Order: sequence, then structure tokens, then C-alpha cells
Amino acid sequence: MTTRVFLRTVQVLVVLSLVFTVSCKKDKDKDTAAPIYVQHDTRYVFNQDYIDEIYPTDKIKASSDSTEVRYVYLVPNKHFKNFQTNNITIMIDNVLRPAIGVSQKVKGEGNFEFTPGVVTVTDSTWLVKQGWTVNRTK
Repeated sequence: MTTRVFLRTVQVLVVLSLVFTVSCKKDKDKDTAAPIYVQHDTRYVFNQDYIDEIYPTDKIKASSDSTEVRYVYLVPNKHFKNFQTNNITIMIDNVLRPAIGVSQKVKGEGNFEFTPGVVTVTDSTWLVKQGWTVNRTK
């Protein structure tokens, strides 16, 4: 009888050690797995008097480099009715183009309200290709 008890005890110990080894291995695998991020979109709002959110492009770059950010949207707020044709072109060339060029994650969203007739076809087309609308009526 004692030999049977001894063998049974050894079997139980072997099974327990296997269970413990497997469970430790699973915990180790969990620690080395890549973290899961819930992605979100980031929006930077600007207007004709306030472009600090999008220029210089440091904030946009930091957001677009984050694995937690899916897209970075640049959103015009209010109207741009004080802008003349040359102001619009300057804004596109010196502010918007560099901001959009930071990353493929950066896109336009929202509507630019300019005085009718002042935006060139070239500028309007570029804005629309980036995701904005121009002088959209509600």
C-alpha cells in the first residue's frame, strides 16, 4: 500500500508542477505582448485671428506620431472674410501646406467661409482635396 500511495503522490506532484509551469509561461507571454491602444482622432481648431494650434506644426507632429491617434484634423472655425486672395494663398503656402505635410494622418475638416469671389480656383481645389469645403451653404 505504501508504494501505491507514494506513486500517487508523485503523480499528483508532477501534474501540479506542469500546471504551475504552464500558468507561469502564460503570465510571461502576457507581459511581453504589445499593449493595446484605443485610437482616437485629434482636432486642432483655428481661425483667421488664431493659428497657434496649427502653426508652428509641433503639436500636429506630436499628435500624428502617437500610436493612439488615428487622424489629426485641422478645423477652421468662424469665417475668414477679412482675407483677400493673396492672404488665402499665403495661409495655404505657409501654414496649411506644411501642417498637412507633417503626416498622412493629417487631414482637413470643416468649412472655410471666405468672401465670395476672392479664393482662386487653384486654392479652392487644393483645400477641397485636403478635406475642407469652401463657402458651403448650410
